[in-house]
Amino acid sequence: MTPLQFIGCLLFNVRHFSYILNNKDTRTLVVSRFLYILLMTYALINIPQIFICCALIKTIFDIVSVIIKFEASGVLAGEYKEIIIDDAINILSFIIYAGG
Repeated sequence: MTPLQFIGCLLFNVRHFSYILNNKDTRTLVVSRFLYILLMTYALINIPQIFICCALIKTIFDIVSVIIKFEASGVLAGEYKEIIIDDAINILSFIIYAGG
């Protein structure tokens, strides 16, 4: 593993583990996010094509759902901004990983 690949994995994991630490009172959210981190890290290291496919599908789904919710209420909540930041971090970590 090259240093850039390590930085890409580290960036992905740090962002999601900080999300877990901020929301540690809901156990189901923590368990599901932890499993997501494990599976996506494995996919990033061993099968990067699966990682980028899942990240892109999740990004498209999140953007469409944010647009629908924004059109319905007219206000973009902070929760949705965090979702978009998570998607950007996923794509950025893949770009850094692929650069290595």
